Amino acid sequence: MACRRAVVPGLVAVLAAALPAQAGNIETGALIRLLSPDHVMTALADAGAAHLEKARGDNDNPMVYAEYRGLVFGVLFHNCEAAGCEWARFRASFERTDLSAGKKLELINAWNRAWAFGTAYVDEAGDLLLEQPIVATGGISRDNVRRTADAWLKALKRYGRGLGWE
Repeated sequence: MACRRAVVPGLVAVLAAALPAQAGNIETGALIRLLSPDHVMTALADAGAAHLEKARGDNDNPMVYAEYRGLVFGVLFHNCEAAGCEWARFRASFERTDLSAGKKLELINAWNRAWAFGTAYVDEAGDLLLEQPIVATGGISRDNVRRTADAWLKALKRYGRGLGWE
């Protein structure tokens, strides 16, 4: 037992010394430290989204607008600096004036119980929203960005279909 205890701290020290300094870098090796619209747009395009367009939102933060199978959505970036943003939020809004408030809540609750990707809710205007965050804080791989974009598009399609938009 004494041998293991001595090896573990030594191994931790060797591994820590081997890691490059990562503070302030946009990308370090295979990890993205700050998200840019280009990271997300590439992932969305690879997953099948179309009509991708950059824009500026609140506080001059970047945004991306896109379309997937007739469903329009946005990506809002948060906690941004010149080099990029710590996280972003995929968001789609569906206006359904033909549904009662009770029916909307029933649909939202059923979605949130059944699906892990995409959180649904009703906003102040009564629209049905779907959101999915992606966080780069601590580092995220390009593959994870791609997989998150793919999961978002699948959730968006399923959600839209459930609301009668497809």
